[in-house]
Amino acid sequence: MNLNWNLLDQQWRERHDATQLKALESALDKALYNQGQERDYALLWRWARLSHFRAMQALQESEGGDSAKTDASEANGGATSDANGGATSGANGGEEKAAADSRSSSAKASSAKAKARGLKSGAAAREAARLHFAAGASEAFEAARLQPNRVEGHFWAGVNSIEASRLAGTIAAARALPQASRHIERSARIDETYHFAAPLRVSGRITHLRPMILGGNLDAAVYLLRRALQIAPQNSTTLLYLAQALRADRQPAEARSVLRQLVEAPIDPDWRWEQERDKAIAHTLLLPQQ
Repeated sequence: MNLNWNLLDQQWRERHDATQLKALESALDKALYNQGQERDYALLWRWARLSHFRAMQALQESEGGDSAKTDASEANGGATSDANGGATSGANGGEEKAAADSRSSSAKASSAKAKARGLKSGAAAREAARLHFAAGASEAFEAARLQPNRVEGHFWAGVNSIEASRLAGTIAAARALPQASRHIERSARIDETYHFAAPLRVSGRITHLRPMILGGNLDAAVYLLRRALQIAPQNSTTLLYLAQALRADRQPAEARSVLRQLVEAPIDPDWRWEQERDKAIAHTLLLPQQ
């Protein structure tokens, strides 16, 4: 089965459009689940990226649009969406065990997809999201092993495993954090500009949310997020994370300025879904305190 990567990447850029997303899902799922299809690097990391996005959609449905509390797109932390703090895949505390436990990722992903579309309760939708993140982490770990000097596998392994472990519980997140952080740090060393400076964005988010005893540092977080904005100045998720870090650092005026910049930014066609989510959160944060 020959895949047109240019077409699939264009469909990814238009993921806010349900028709384009469905076509992308169909092509990547069919290729991944096809026993005769070579499980190559290009397929694995793209499927892991898609799995992260599916999970973010499930979280947004369950949390009324506030999934950026979770990126990483981006993934809070994440990030994509990134990711909220966390670490490697699932509650396992080990990359090899994660890959082994999730080797049947196609079954897990199918289950997650069904749940994400059919569940009504927030808890069930969060479990569907966790399964998406865990399955994406498994495929990304394999991608990183196949091409250890490429950025995509390491990045999507890190952010997917961060979120899977966070949704599995505090102990799972604490166990997974060091290994997932290593993947994110490796991705930053390879290419810190990737995915709108996502390695820096996620590193900044992790550094903000980590307990101080485990290396958390608001000054370092703000520094990393500002570096990310030097690369992608209008990225809404980075702006949101910076504003939240500034609020935590007792800089409310500067935080509000960053939030206004986010709200007033023009639509980014490559980040439209995430930008609409982030703008909604920013509007809420700008409301007067009761």
